[in-house]
This record gives sequence, structure tokens and C-alpha cells, in this order.
Amino acid sequence: MIRQAYRYALRPTAVQRRALAGHCGCARFAWNWGLARVKAALDAGEEVPSGYDLGKVWTQEKPGWAGEYSRRVVEGALRALDQAVKDWRSGKRIRGVPVGLPRFKARGRCRRSCTFCGQTLRIEGRAVVLPRIGRVALHEAPRVKGRIGSATVSWGGKRWFVSLQVERDRQPPGPRPGPAVGVDLGLRAFATLSTGEQVHAPTPLATALRRLRRLQRAAARCQPGSANQAKVQRLVARLHARVADVRRDFLAKLSTRLAKSFSAVVIEDLDVAALLGEARPLARRLADAGWGEFRRMLEYKCGWYGARLVVAPRGFPSTNTCSACGALRPRPLGTSTHTFRCATCGHAADRDVNAAQNLERLAHGAP
Repeated sequence: MIRQAYRYALRPTAVQRRALAGHCGCARFAWNWGLARVKAALDAGEEVPSGYDLGKVWTQEKPGWAGEYSRRVVEGALRALDQAVKDWRSGKRIRGVPVGLPRFKARGRCRRSCTFCGQTLRIEGRAVVLPRIGRVALHEAPRVKGRIGSATVSWGGKRWFVSLQVERDRQPPGPRPGPAVGVDLGLRAFATLSTGEQVHAPTPLATALRRLRRLQRAAARCQPGSANQAKVQRLVARLHARVADVRRDFLAKLSTRLAKSFSAVVIEDLDVAALLGEARPLARRLADAGWGEFRRMLEYKCGWYGARLVVAPRGFPSTNTCSACGALRPRPLGTSTHTFRCATCGHAADRDVNAAQNLERLAHGAP
């Protein structure tokens, strides 16, 4: 039994759009309400209430207007708060950074989303049935397999989306025979394969940066809180959503192709968080590339299609090692040098192809 998510764009009516926005506001209010009680318990040195305990108190103290919305979104918000507090208390780290205490969500400055839990979630034709909202049409025919455990509705900048978490029986495939591939990630080319192929990313943020700056300047010149400022901010959100969609589409297609075509995929263990602390132009290009998201997609897709994902240890000298004889350069290769030349055997190759071929050797157990 595995958990898998299906994400679809919604086509709600005007009434349903207002209902979805109201449920997101109710979930935000419940999160802030629960977090206030968690912080009060911490300040008083008392035991931190669990999500279940907060749910019982909410039933007694909820405001009158909360009856207009499904209690399932309140359960989803309190459950997420409970997990966030547990992650903070356990010292969980994400990308090397410890998880902090959850924060309050300000209206208009947080992601508009809510999670419906329960057994009433279902698919009817080309629509999803949500509690209190009813049948909401989808942009495409759903291909959901399994039992729906929860549905998270979110605003994506230009349309509403629903993410269905499904529990299904999916037997992991056995090891697939075939060649392995080393993948060297970079900025000159997003991915260089050990086969010699170079895959270039669309760089959506760099393409939209000029228009984004223009819109942000226009928003700064508007009267704060005015209708004109809200209009420009909607355009900024739509542009950001477009950038994210283009990047996600490219990463999904490339990761699927690699997981389906090769028996093993070898990548480097890059410290993306540290690299993002570099100078702003470099950090912007790194963020636009989406290396972390690419690795996340490879991890679960390799499991789906029977491929093996090998992660090279951090600090592995893939760039400074000769892929022909294995000799290590005495001095690291400069960032402006694009050709690797071995002083031992005379082998010459593109630096990224040479690095990818060194990574491929790890799939066969070679150092």
C-alpha cells in the first residue's frame, strides 16, 4: 500500500470560487487559533495540546460563522499544525536547516489552501465532490486509482487546484536490466548525461524577469490597499504561476524519461541550500534551475519504474577525475575552463561529459 497524489485544475463556478476562498480562510483562522493555544501552553510550561485535543476545544469554542464551512478543513488545519509542532520539537531538518516553530498566517500573505479529510470525498465523472461545496468540475478527466484519503484545494495564482492523496496497491517493479547513466547538473546545461547528451532547461524566471520587475514597480507606485494595486498583484501572481508551471513541466518530463530509459541513474549530492547563499545573480539562476525538485522527482519515479537511484557522496571529485584513466588532477578545474585535459593519459573531453561519465561508474560499484 502506497500513497500517491494526483493534482488537477478545477473549474469552479462563481459561487464555488467564493466557497473555496471561504474554506481557505476558515482553515487559516483555525491554524492561527490552534497555534495561539500551543504558544500559550509553551509560555506557561504546560503540556502542548495535540491536534486531537485542539479539535475537541474547537467544537466548544468555535465562532458562529464557522458553521458555514465544513469541519473537515478545520481537522486538516489542526492536523497539519500538530505535525508541524512535532517536527519542530523533534529537531527535524530540511535541506540542512532545522525546522522552526510554526508561524501565524497573515491574510493575503500566505498560501491560500485547505485540506478536506474524511470518507465523503469521491470522483464523479469529470468532477470531484467536496464536503459543503459539492460537485466541482475538473479541467481534465481524472485517472485516480485507489481510495481518496484527503483532498487539498489551493489557489495557484491563476486557477484553483485540487491535490488528491490516494492510497493504492502498487507493487514495486523488480530491477530492470539495461544501461546506467550519470547525470551532471550545471548552469551551462541543466543536465549533461554520460552518453554525451546535454539537456538545456527553459529558464522561465530569466525569461519573465523583465516583465516581473515592471509589474512589481507598478504595484509599488499604487496606493496601498487600492483596487489598482490588487489588480497588479494578481498579474504578478499569474506570472509567478506561469514560471512555476513551465519549470515543473520540464523537470517532470526529464525525470520520467531518465527513470524509464535507464536501469540506474547517478546524480550528485549537491548542497543546494549553501549554493543559494551565493551572490544574487548566481542564486537566482540556481533557483530557476530547480535542482532540488528534480532530485525529489527522480527519487519516487525511479521507484515507480524499477530504476535504481544512486547518489554520489558529497565532495565526490567528478569534475577533477579523468574518466579514462581515473587520475585525479592536482589542482581543481577552474569554473571558466570548459574542457578537461588529463596530464597523465592525455584524454580530453567536455568537463561536464567527463563528470557525468565518472558518476556513471558509481552505478557499477567503481570508486
